Amino acid sequence: MVSKVAVDGALVVMAGFFIHLSYGCMYTIGNMIPYIASYIADQNDGKFNNGLVAWLAAAPFLTQGIVMPFGGMLAAKIGSKLVVMFGSVTCSLASGI
Repeated sequence: MVSKVAVDGALVVMAGFFIHLSYGCMYTIGNMIPYIASYIADQNDGKFNNGLVAWLAAAPFLTQGIVMPFGGMLAAKIGSKLVVMFGSVTCSLASGI
């Protein structure tokens, strides 16, 4: 039988992995912007606006800022552990898309 401490430890390590995966994808997009811009320009026959790529980098932070107040309200109702778990899973799934 596996002890509760071992299960809790495995869950913490797994949660840490997913949080680092999510934040790594979110913060690394800034380094990939020039490559994404050149790829989009090549695929669209030169009809490309560099301003659109800036929105790609800003979108995760914009979404994070809009959703944060709802997370606080939800944490007051159901508890912070569930909200953090839901947010981490959602962010990790979005990173996989």
